Amino acid sequence: MATESKRVRGLGIFGKLFLAFLLAALVPLLITWYFARQRAVQDASEIGEQQLKAVANRLGDKVESWLRVNQQSLVEHAATAAMQSMRPEIQKPILISLSLYQPWSFLVFTIGPDGMSVARNDNLAQINYSDRVYFKDVAGGKPIGQQVVISRTINKPSWVVAVPIRDP
Repeated sequence: MATESKRVRGLGIFGKLFLAFLLAALVPLLITWYFARQRAVQDASEIGEQQLKAVANRLGDKVESWLRVNQQSLVEHAATAAMQSMRPEIQKPILISLSLYQPWSFLVFTIGPDGMSVARNDNLAQINYSDRVYFKDVAGGKPIGQQVVISRTINKPSWVVAVPIRDP
């Protein structure tokens, strides 16, 4: 009967002290872990946001630089007598040369005042561009016209940049 009372009694002093020490150690540890986890998530979010902003700024600067270089190139070519002549047989070699030395320009063309293409670096027939925003902008007097379109030539997104050809 004495052995049965020991079994029913439950935890001894060692078990009680073990549980008390375990609880005393785990509670601060869990509280510390909770706040450290929150801080780590917040820091990771802030660092990610800063990195995305930095990448976006660098990318924006590169796009702006690319646009300015290409705009300047187009302005320089538009100022030549060959381009100002608006004669396809004179413009076409220049347009082919532009497309060869600027490989990202898969299509280089000139548009007349009526919106119809005058010359192109490919051999396609004339196309009416009078409905395009970049043509309307340049025809309206803006120094540059640009539009992101789905190209009718390659059926892919394209960024069209246009400058006016003016006879001085």
